[in-house]
Amino acid sequence: MGRPWKRIALDFVVGITALIAARQLRLLEGDADSDDGDDDDRSVRLDPEWALVGAASSVGWTYAYDIDALGLRRSAKRRLALTACWTLFSRRFLPNDVSNDVSRTYSHTVGTGIGALCYRFWFGLVRPRPGSWGSNGASE
Repeated sequence: MGRPWKRIALDFVVGITALIAARQLRLLEGDADSDDGDDDDRSVRLDPEWALVGAASSVGWTYAYDIDALGLRRSAKRRLALTACWTLFSRRFLPNDVSNDVSRTYSHTVGTGIGALCYRFWFGLVRPRPGSWGSNGASE
């Protein structure tokens, strides 16, 4: 199966949902900032670095899933363990500036959505996904 349509559709739904969630976050934070009166310093802004981190993590995760790295596609336990490790890593090593946390979350979410949509568009609609062909040339 070179193009698993259910997985492609799911990845598009996840990407679009991430973008909608980011928009809602920005709208909600914009409303909260307008109540305070000083929305110039605290407004939610897109940080390109965090958007790139979000896109890279989304593309990396989807690629690892597609090629079945560490058995991710076959084992829900492995997916859960890797997700927990990534969460602990990001909480421990990524900077934690509270004053810019909403902008960072917004930027990361936008990057995640765009990364998922672009990756799945390229490896799903335009080209077959990586790992979809076995070593003998037959599809999986």
